[in-house]
Amino acid sequence: MTVVYKDENLQAKVEKDLGHIVWILEKAQKPVEALQSGVKRVKSLSNIAGKL
Repeated sequence: MTVVYKDENLQAKVEKDLGHIVWILEKAQKPVEALQSGVKRVKSLSNIAGKL
């Protein structure tokens, strides 16, 4: 996608805002990834317990 800005200041502001949005989304994704890895561990532990 190409966006033409009428001034460079506006482009800098948009790039800064988009950078913040990406950062927030990455931070918000980390708890989900940790939760998913925790679920995988629980499943694997239950498989081990079932084999005993």
